[in-house]
Amino acid sequence: MRGISTSLLAPPLLWMDLSSLSLSPRSEAAFFSSTSAYHDVTSQCGIPNLARRLNAILVEHIRALLPSLRRKIQVNLALQ
Repeated sequence: MRGISTSLLAPPLLWMDLSSLSLSPRSEAAFFSSTSAYHDVTSQCGIPNLARRLNAILVEHIRALLPSLRRKIQVNLALQ
């Protein structure tokens, strides 16, 4: 890759210990439920909640940009 140091890239998933991935949700839930700073927001914490929130943000962004993108496409098609 040009311009990007390969030392900054994350290693491929194949190098990870895949057995630890199955423990992640349980250990994550245990951490958030046992840490007093997160007691009130435990239901909003964790990777599944993060994934849902990021997906919602992405969908909102696409919906906001779609009308102008459609107009640009129509204009460019009309010019051809």
